[in-house]
Amino acid sequence: MGSDLINAYRIHRALYDTILVSGVILLGLYLAFDLGWLARLVDQDRSYLSLVMLALYLLTSLNWAYRMTALSSMESSLLRSLPDLSDLLETNALKGFSELKLGNIEGFCDDQLNHHALGHFVSELLLKLGLMGTVIGFILMLMPIAEIQTFDPSTLQQLLSSMSGGMAVALYTTLTGLITSTLVKYQYYLADSAVIRITQTLQGARD
Repeated sequence: MGSDLINAYRIHRALYDTILVSGVILLGLYLAFDLGWLARLVDQDRSYLSLVMLALYLLTSLNWAYRMTALSSMESSLLRSLPDLSDLLETNALKGFSELKLGNIEGFCDDQLNHHALGHFVSELLLKLGLMGTVIGFILMLMPIAEIQTFDPSTLQQLLSSMSGGMAVALYTTLTGLITSTLVKYQYYLADSAVIRITQTLQGARD
């Protein structure tokens, strides 16, 4: 029983990784919604950059899930075809592979990894958007200081209130950018790992 589970995981590893990571992410989103963190994020972030980053992250995650499903199908087809994989590839009898791909495994690997370039770009973009939100937040925090003409208690109270709003923008956008960027980077690390495993299987069939 245990060996069957291990073998099933080995064959469908990319799919299981997708299900596991997606489950953890959905659980995190549910907890954030249930605890009121998302509502607080929408209410406090006047720049709305956090919402933009969350939307971009969700779209990128859908693309990642689709990509991982395709890689899982590819990897399981290869592993189920062992030990006759080399003959099947040479005769183009295995769907999705051709003799050219077998003869140019490095090119095949590069071609598959190029599909992940968008994910790596989005990861860096989310980080940059978070830093942009930090700058915007500090600008919003410092703007009221230039408008001070008197230093009576009511003015200072209003000033502190305005500055706290700007600080909230800086902190929330920074936190959102760091979390979403890290998640996307890890998700596409899993996708890159699946491509490497497929390439190693092809190398073993050729050798």
